[in-house]
Amino acid sequence: MAATLERSLLEELPLNGRKYTDFAALTPNTSYDGDTGLVSLAGQQGGEDSGYANGNGSSAFTVDGSNATSNYFADIIGRYRIPYLYGEDAIQEFQVSESPYSAIYGGGAGFVNAVTRSGSNAFHGSAFYYNRNSATGANDALDKAAGFPKPQDDLQQFGGGLGGPIVRNRLWFFVDYEQQLRSNPIAVINSALATSPSNLDTFLSANFGIPSGTTLPAPNGPLPVPGSDTDSDVLADPTNPVYLQQVSNTLNALNSNLGTKARKRNDWVITPRLDYQASSRDGLFLSFNANRFNSPGGVITDPTVGNYGMQTLANAFVHTFQASLGWTHTFSSTLLNEFHASSSDDNQISTPTGLAPNTPTIILDSPDEISQGSKLGGG
Repeated sequence: MAATLERSLLEELPLNGRKYTDFAALTPNTSYDGDTGLVSLAGQQGGEDSGYANGNGSSAFTVDGSNATSNYFADIIGRYRIPYLYGEDAIQEFQVSESPYSAIYGGGAGFVNAVTRSGSNAFHGSAFYYNRNSATGANDALDKAAGFPKPQDDLQQFGGGLGGPIVRNRLWFFVDYEQQLRSNPIAVINSALATSPSNLDTFLSANFGIPSGTTLPAPNGPLPVPGSDTDSDVLADPTNPVYLQQVSNTLNALNSNLGTKARKRNDWVITPRLDYQASSRDGLFLSFNANRFNSPGGVITDPTVGNYGMQTLANAFVHTFQASLGWTHTFSSTLLNEFHASSSDDNQISTPTGLAPNTPTIILDSPDEISQGSKLGGG
C-alpha cells in the first residue's frame, strides 16, 4: 500500500515547523510515535528512539533514489535532533509505502521516498519569513490553571528557492536555502527532589531515615571525621554528623541541577540540484544537501520538561552532507535503465555543558531518576 503527496499538496497544506515527513501521518495506517516526531507505519515503531527494546521494523528513507537512513538509529539521517533534513520547498513529491515492497528499498516496516525539485525553462522562485513568538500568544490553559507561567518560545523560519534554465531545453538548476533560529528554555523539574521547608522533614524521614526535626548542616561543608566512626556506623546511624553532612551535600547537588536552562538552536540547510538532458534518450541529475545544526543545551530537543539535571543538557551539533547522481537511459518505449550513485555523511556530536568539568555522569534512580555530571557523545 502506498500514498504519494505531490508538490501542490505540500504548498497548500499548513505545516508547523516545515518538516515534510510530518505529512506522512496523513497517509493510511500511520500515526505519530512518541514525542520525537517519529511516525509509526503499519503499527511498527518509527525508529530506535521510539523507546522500545529493539530496532526491528523501523522506517527506511530515500531521497532522489539514494539511501537517507541512519543505519545506527533506524531513522532519517540527522534524526530528530535537527528540524528537518531537507527544506519543505526543496521537495517535489514523496511517497509513503508500507511493507511488503520491493527489497531494493531496504528492510524497514515503512518506506518514505522523496524527490527533490528541478528547474524548468522558466525562472521561478519564492521567499518566506515566519515568526512564532510566545509573546504574542496566550498561556496554555492547563499551565494557567496550575499557576505555571507562560513558557518562552521564539521561533524564526526564513529562506527561499530559485530555479530556471542554464541552457534552455538542455540544462536546468534549482537551489533551496532554509534556516531556523529558535530560543526555548527548558524547565528541569523533578518533583521528588524539589524540597521545601514545609515538606523537608517528611522527605528526609521517608528517603534517608533522618528523625523529624533534625537540622541538616550547611551544604558543601567539610565532613566531620570522628576517629571511632566506620562506614557501617555512618550508614546505621542517621543522626551521625558524617551521614547528615553527606545527605546535605547530596541534596544541594541535586537541587542545584533543577531550574530553567537556556536552550537555543540554529539550523540551516541548502539543497542545490542540476538536471541535464544529454539526448532524447538520456537524462542526468546531480543533487546535493548540506545541513548544519548548532544547539547549546539542545541535546533534548522535543520534551518541554526534562527530568535530567541541567548539567547533562549537553550542547548538540549535527553536520550532514548528501550527494546523489542519477542517469536514466531509455532503450525503447518499454525498456529503460536507471543508475544511481550517492555518498552521505552524518555527524551527530554532543559536547559537555561545562557546568561539571571532569565529573562523570551519575544517574540516580531514587527517589526519582535524575542525572549529575556532563555527557559527551557522538554518532
